[in-house]
Amino acid sequence: MDGKIKTLRRHKLIMFNERLEKYRDELHLKQNEMAYKLKVSDGYYSLIESGKRYPSKK
Repeated sequence: MDGKIKTLRRHKLIMFNERLEKYRDELHLKQNEMAYKLKVSDGYYSLIESGKRYPSKK
């Protein structure tokens, strides 16, 4: 059961990455501009959007 929950959670986060990139594109923002608006570093934002990191729940 834990494996299914982790897979589902990972799938939702992957979808979040794609939605985040699409939203940024709709706003006509560069990654560093979006990172600034979200108050995160450029590098961290890039990792989230690329799916290599997951955003915290803070």
